[in-house]
Amino acid sequence: MKRMSNPLLDKSTVTVYFSSEYLHVQVKGKARLNIPLKNFPRLERATAKQRDNFTLSYGGGIHWEDIDEDINIEALYAGAIRDMTNR
Repeated sequence: MKRMSNPLLDKSTVTVYFSSEYLHVQVKGKARLNIPLKNFPRLERATAKQRDNFTLSYGGGIHWEDIDEDINIEALYAGAIRDMTNR
């Protein structure tokens, strides 16, 4: 049985970076998403070093161990993740 590779687990196909007010996510072949950091209070409060220390997790998520944050990439593209300021 051939194992299908998941492009969301490959850092060469997923770009994650930050500007002063936004989390930017882009999967190869898809539009870049610009999500306000205020939607993710843990990321907003994190240091630049903590933000840059992420892994891609099984199932297509972005995981930040240092701040205990997980964001599902497919949910971002589907528009399912919106205002998270009450967390």
